[in-house]
Amino acid sequence: MNRMTLTACALAILASGCSDPKAANEGNFEKAIQAHLDAAYPHCFVTQNFPAVIEFDVGGQRRVLAALTKAGMVSTQEKQVEAASFGGVKRYKTVTEYDLTNNGRKHYNADATKNFRGEPLGGFCFGKAEVTDIEEFTEPADMMGVRVTRVRYRYEVSGIPAWATSADLLDAVPGLKKAHGATKEPDQANAVLILTSNGWQHEVDARR
Repeated sequence: MNRMTLTACALAILASGCSDPKAANEGNFEKAIQAHLDAAYPHCFVTQNFPAVIEFDVGGQRRVLAALTKAGMVSTQEKQVEAASFGGVKRYKTVTEYDLTNNGRKHYNADATKNFRGEPLGGFCFGKAEVTDIEEFTEPADMMGVRVTRVRYRYEVSGIPAWATSADLLDAVPGLKKAHGATKEPDQANAVLILTSNGWQHEVDARR
């Protein structure tokens, strides 16, 4: 490597071929965190297969679906379904069935993720997150056989559709209000990074 190349590397230490991916510096930490955010977004803020009847309201599902209905993503209809029978007499009950509207189908990903049985689970997924600043990090140290550092950083979010910013949805959908806030001002977060043979990685990514 000649003197000119050495100078170029010194001036652009993070450039490909010149930087050490295992070095403990802001550039490598930002790269690791950004890779994690790129895998996490578009984020599925709501996961639900349709049509759906909510027998047991776990985690405020009805509130979320009501907000999606108000936003025009979901429609509802009352249906009569057979209930438990006693003495051979058929009994019926009225339930609310939720389904996607035409507009909802445009924003819905039918194969967004998997449920606990490994079956397709659809959802409303959107957004992109980008690191804006590495505020501070701890001196890398050995812990449980790996070298780790804790990083505090800021990030911003973009790509949240207008329909997802209604007050009802922001209040009902976990994490959506926080993500929406990061579209206006970078939010602060913490990450644990682990040193691997390929460089630094977010602990979630390193342990997959």
